[in-house]
Amino acid sequence: MLTELLEVSSTDVPYLMACAYLNARGTRVWTQSGWANKSSDPYKKREILWPEHLRATGTDPMLIAENLCLEMFDAFGFKQVVK
Repeated sequence: MLTELLEVSSTDVPYLMACAYLNARGTRVWTQSGWANKSSDPYKKREILWPEHLRATGTDPMLIAENLCLEMFDAFGFKQVVK
């Protein structure tokens, strides 16, 4: 989504990325980890607010996307994004 935003806007200016997941209470995250499949415990808070990320001019937006994804997984107690 971040890459498409840059392509559609045809601009290469700094962007401040802010994300929020509203109504998060009760959400579970499913993951496959090695030989075991599991889901997280239900999330207890109402929302998840990610720290803001600044995308500087000319930098790769995928670094921000990966950081946002890792922060989401950390919110549910996972240590890494399982691929």
